[in-house]
Amino acid sequence: MSFKDFYKILNVQENSSIDEIKKQYRKLVRKYHPDKNPGNKQAEEKFKEINEAYETLSNPNKRQQYDTIRKYGSRFNYQGGTPGGGQGYTDVNIEDILKNFSKKGRRKSSRDSDSFNDIFSQFFDFNDISSSDMKIPKKGKDLLTSITIPFETAVKGGFQYLTIESENICERCTGSGAEPGSGSVTCPKCQGRGTISVNQGLFATSYVCPECQGKGSIIKNPCKKCHGSGHVESPKTIKVTIPKGIDNNSKIRLRGKGGPGINGGPAGDLIIIINIQPHSTYKRDGLDIEVETSISLTDALLGTEITVPTMDGKVKLKIPPGTQPNSKLRLRGKGIPYENERGDLFIKVLVKFPSKLTDNQKKLIKQLKDSGI
Repeated sequence: MSFKDFYKILNVQENSSIDEIKKQYRKLVRKYHPDKNPGNKQAEEKFKEINEAYETLSNPNKRQQYDTIRKYGSRFNYQGGTPGGGQGYTDVNIEDILKNFSKKGRRKSSRDSDSFNDIFSQFFDFNDISSSDMKIPKKGKDLLTSITIPFETAVKGGFQYLTIESENICERCTGSGAEPGSGSVTCPKCQGRGTISVNQGLFATSYVCPECQGKGSIIKNPCKKCHGSGHVESPKTIKVTIPKGIDNNSKIRLRGKGGPGINGGPAGDLIIIINIQPHSTYKRDGLDIEVETSISLTDALLGTEITVPTMDGKVKLKIPPGTQPNSKLRLRGKGIPYENERGDLFIKVLVKFPSKLTDNQKKLIKQLKDSGI
């Protein structure tokens, strides 16, 4: 069991403000995004770590809980060794951790964590000892990926197909990890418990059995297809519903589309980060859209009527006389729809000045100048 240092993952200080954390998060997401590192497994794992760290440190309640466990629980470092100086083993003062966490970090009611074990498991890499020991069904891992969608799909909604490498239960061994016709034997080291207990004063501390890796049994003849893991990876295509008005870097959670459950538990979720392709005509600002249009100098001075492209089709727009360069006109309700509201469309007016003038045009402009215009 090793502690996850979220501050180190995001490369920020412990006293960093939420704005500093957000700034660093955006910087790292751009660097390690799967779209910029296709096929790079290390970048993909780093991307997952960054999102996990940001999810905790950007939430005041989770950050407080994390800081408390970090302060009193950082001495946890089980690597499957044995007590008394064994490899990777560090003494743990469980009583001190529980006492101080109860005082400073834990609330009576929290939406972020249903139990102390849930909070603890967010910040440590370890096998759930109690679940392994009692064979309790456990939810599978949540998977994180990203998808790039067209600008129009983000505005109007629609569907997008996503192919991922999915971990599924091996059909050959039906998830047992053993070759058909063979089985497993009880682990002689832990006697089938999956853990080894050590008394420390008033508390009994358990660590994962290094012989069976917490399973409680040992496979003598591993499955030839999954090599004893009980799971195989295969490509799976998923139809993703894109809600209208979704913004860049938003997340869509697909329940039950993640990793397979443990001991018959439910599958995890698939979390999809949305990336929106830039549009050649439109620029987005929240629920508002901006589009540029060019008119002549005379039309800017005298006024005119132009046709403007919107997400619902072309509409006519009156340009009032005396319109200034770079001024913006608004079409209300022509922006991006989201739930029960909709943004506006802003038209930025660019005025084209003639590069050459005839002698007669120069004469007329001089007359205008002399008249005080």
